[in-house]
Amino acid sequence: MDIVIFVQSLKTEERIKIFDINKKTFPKLKIFQSINGYNINETINELFKSKLKFKRLDFNTYGTLANFITKVNAFKYQVENNIEYMCLLEDDLILNDNFEIFLQGLLPKLKSYNMIRLCNWGEGYLTSITGARNILTHIYNIGIIRNIDNQLRDNCGSELYVQNTPFTLVVKSNEGDCLKTEKIFKWRLLRFNKRFPLWYKRFPLW
Repeated sequence: MDIVIFVQSLKTEERIKIFDINKKTFPKLKIFQSINGYNINETINELFKSKLKFKRLDFNTYGTLANFITKVNAFKYQVENNIEYMCLLEDDLILNDNFEIFLQGLLPKLKSYNMIRLCNWGEGYLTSITGARNILTHIYNIGIIRNIDNQLRDNCGSELYVQNTPFTLVVKSNEGDCLKTEKIFKWRLLRFNKRFPLWYKRFPLW
């Protein structure tokens, strides 16, 4: 069965080099454009567009928020484009030659789970279209209450955690862009509220 494999990326020079290495092995590999957490206005605008209820994050930065919304957008894309199976990867991974075969072997397990977590911190996810719908239902019911990978694990239904995924992590966990962006401060969101007053009432933040 065909699996659409996306790499979630800001397309920086460093990460494009990694993507190009993987693309040589897997020509069908595609980039899913990340929201830029370094751009505060873009991130807040995307939050507004998503209509997600923002409550809190474990790491209170715009990069963490951007990562959350990007993953939600990817699940939406899967559903809206009727993609039966999708794999969403971080952009700091070098994939082994047998990666796609490994994914194919996991597909039958998706009958029992909303998602399959590839490696510990959500470096990759494998979802069916049914699982993606279920994940979105959970997220929109409760809003943003944790970092996306923690929320997917604890608050979005059943998942299967798979170890020994055939890829190599180039950047250590929690050393990527998410924690390098600015912290979220209420005054910025209040300033945004002057442009969209009804938005702030829908999203109690602190």
